[in-house]
Amino acid sequence: MPARFMHNIILTLGAANDQYGNLNKIAEERLLIAFQVYKRYGGKFLCTGGFGSKFNKTHRPHAFYAKNFLIELGASSTDIMNIIVSSNTVDDMRLSKDIIDKLQP
Repeated sequence: MPARFMHNIILTLGAANDQYGNLNKIAEERLLIAFQVYKRYGGKFLCTGGFGSKFNKTHRPHAFYAKNFLIELGASSTDIMNIIVSSNTVDDMRLSKDIIDKLQP
């Protein structure tokens, strides 16, 4: 029986950014660790995060800023899947699960 190929999906949960889209320290640390995993094992990023009065008041979703940060670190834009626009961690997980279930990594 042939071995099943496993796709690495690196899920990055949203955090906060300021009114200019600058990521806070927690967001940057999460993404730096995710990038280290990517460099070591490869894979594709699934970035989450949308809008909220306590974490993102800009006109772009938090995941947009996370994606750009990963690209600045050296991630290939082709290794970043569609972003998930959500409003809380429960949404992050529910919407991510739907995508991961479809991909069956």
